[in-house]
Amino acid sequence: MKTKQNFARIISQLSALIILLLMIIPPLLYFFISYQHIVGSIETEGSISAITIMKIISLDPYGWEFEEERLLDVLSSYPRKGYVEKWKTLNAKNEVIAESPFELEKPFITRSFDLMDTGAIVGRLEISRSIKPLLIKDIMVELYMLPIGIGAFLALYFLPIRTIHRSEDALKKSKELLEKTFASLHDAIFIVDAQTEKIIDCNPTATKIFGYKREEILDMKIGFLYISENENKKFNDHLKYAIEKKGFLFIQDISMKRKDETIFPAEYSTLPLEDDKGEVIGWVNVVRDITDQNKMKEELIRAEKLESMGILAGGIAHDFNNLMVGILGNISLIKSFIVQQNEAYGIVEDIEKAAFRTRDLTRQLLTFSKGGYPVKKIASITEITKESARFALSGSKVKCQFSIPDDISAVNVDEGQIGQVINNIIINAIQAMPEGGMIEIEFKNITIDKNNVMRCTGCSITWTEDRLYCARQESCSVLCRIVSQAERGVSLGEGEYVRISIKDHGIGIAKQYLPKIFDPYFTTKQDGSGLGLATAYSIVKRHGGHIDVESELGVGTTFHIYLPATIEKFTLGMMQEKIPLSGKGNILVMDDKEVVRNAAKRMLSSIGYDVVLARDGSEAIAMYKKALQSGEPFDAVILDLTVPGGMGGKETVKKVLEIDPNAKVIVSSGYSNDPMMSEFKKYGFVGLLEKPYRMQELRDTLLKAIETRN
Repeated sequence: MKTKQNFARIISQLSALIILLLMIIPPLLYFFISYQHIVGSIETEGSISAITIMKIISLDPYGWEFEEERLLDVLSSYPRKGYVEKWKTLNAKNEVIAESPFELEKPFITRSFDLMDTGAIVGRLEISRSIKPLLIKDIMVELYMLPIGIGAFLALYFLPIRTIHRSEDALKKSKELLEKTFASLHDAIFIVDAQTEKIIDCNPTATKIFGYKREEILDMKIGFLYISENENKKFNDHLKYAIEKKGFLFIQDISMKRKDETIFPAEYSTLPLEDDKGEVIGWVNVVRDITDQNKMKEELIRAEKLESMGILAGGIAHDFNNLMVGILGNISLIKSFIVQQNEAYGIVEDIEKAAFRTRDLTRQLLTFSKGGYPVKKIASITEITKESARFALSGSKVKCQFSIPDDISAVNVDEGQIGQVINNIIINAIQAMPEGGMIEIEFKNITIDKNNVMRCTGCSITWTEDRLYCARQESCSVLCRIVSQAERGVSLGEGEYVRISIKDHGIGIAKQYLPKIFDPYFTTKQDGSGLGLATAYSIVKRHGGHIDVESELGVGTTFHIYLPATIEKFTLGMMQEKIPLSGKGNILVMDDKEVVRNAAKRMLSSIGYDVVLARDGSEAIAMYKKALQSGEPFDAVILDLTVPGGMGGKETVKKVLEIDPNAKVIVSSGYSNDPMMSEFKKYGFVGLLEKPYRMQELRDTLLKAIETRN
């Protein structure tokens, strides 16, 4: 019973409450919702319009105040559902820029929206709307009560919410995009107040470049970034002048200071921020660190200097090698007249070796400066290494210890270039042991099979490219270490190789420098050029080999050079065994240098050949035609590759082969940077005679050329 009474009482109360709600709440609720709808509509309209106007401001920060027509279009494009509105656009000084012509009936409500540009308020938008129609409708709601109240409530509840949410999302995304753009720029940006000269904002890059925290930068004067107060004053004077003349300031190279007091070069640009009166209210300062850019410029200058040196070296080498033909040729001729038991023979032989070493130095200069093409021949890598080591060690406190197997393979290389590789590495070893010491040089035959597996010939253990040491490293007598090819991106082709390991016991190389030591211009020496090992790397690569290094600080450094082995055997007497004691036939020698022509004629005449000399290609062609027509053709022709102001060997050989396809033509030059020197057969030559040359080399080349055609 009590429960029923309670329930009835609750029902009565609810009924009274419902009636009360139906009598009072609907009109109030309608008025409240309608009012909120109007306010929300104005807020939405104002937010969207303000964003649109701010876009106009960002496009023209100084002229937007004169865009009255565009401002009118922005506001008139928004649907107002028949409401009469009055709006005003004001600048930062509360001056009316544009307003609608309508007059509102009281009462009305007004909302204001700030217009921002780069974080500063540059104006505002005011929108007013009359609520008199609302009051009239509210009276009607009083008459219709429940139906109209409920209908208005359901109709107006959901409409403004979605629009507001969309506007807020759009505004949030726009703000996030602006912040991300500002933060992602790679240049340091500072916003500076013109009156206080203090920084009011900066991007994250500014903190990275200068080393300060954001909190440390803000409210600091921009002058603390310059290297001194004097520099700051000069900059300010320059700034005023540039702004007056150009409207902006750009300095291509200025020194600036980081927090740790280090100085760095920078590009500096400044743009003024002006108010509606054209007065400067702030500055946008953009700083770009150009340290890396300047380093690239320096390297470019060094490369240009190196190229110039290469051109100069090429010209010097060409002329010098021509002169050396006369020296070496005549020395070898004198040598042929002296018996080996005579004391004078040894003296002449030493002179010949010294002159020949001079030739190698000239070729090294060419390779160092420009990188000559390798002119290969079968050679003993042990003899090349010994001779280069002897030359490099001259006058030093360092000695060499060689470990040479009896069956070490021969190689097909450019002796001068490989000698330079050995020379550069040994010089580095000498510099690493200033107090003297021992350099250990080991030679070893290496085999790589088709699966890129390298086999240690010392212990016959095989291993793949992803392992640094063979399984028997500790017990293997020859320490069969091989470079990890996967680690350094190296892939030597299948075949036989000779490995030359040059080990010193010097200071070693730091681990972090090892990947860079073959890079051009990289050096840890104060007076180093950074080109020695880069040149060595380039030479070995052009020979189809590989060079690598292992090092430990305080222990020493070992360089490993891999060169393709050849199946041909090399012996010290192999050339002499082929050389005939006498010769017979007609030889045509073309060279623009008299000293070369005379030396070649003496050497060939001493063997027994009849020699005819020509000064250029045109003269040589005429002589060849004449000899062919007379029935006494030349057995071989030696052509100088380069003839200044005349026809050289490249053009001449074409003409000669047109006259006589069976002609035996040999190319001769002292400048190995021409690709013809390494690919002479492609151009119709049957032999190569590199200047300067000795009599035995001249005879050997001539004999091979004649045998080739026959």
